[in-house]
Amino acid sequence: MPTGIAAADRVWLVVESPAGCTLELNGVAMRSAAAGECLRQDVTRLLRRRNELCLTGGDEGVPADQPGAPLGRRPLPARLGRVWLEIEPTA
Repeated sequence: MPTGIAAADRVWLVVESPAGCTLELNGVAMRSAAAGECLRQDVTRLLRRRNELCLTGGDEGVPADQPGAPLGRRPLPARLGRVWLEIEPTA
């Protein structure tokens, strides 16, 4: 969970190239994105103390667990590009 967020601040999940994949944050499906479109979705109300971003589908599928990585954690495929949160402070 990002720290220092005021009650009225907005938090956005941004995925550079999500086409062909289904993304869920804490069990809630994110909207789809067309090929070449960057996904930017308000996730403020979905955030919890601990968060889980899940990816399914896509041409390459999801890679297997990496040795030494925590159980259930996998790196995102490189074709997704960057994935980040944007925090939009209140004015």
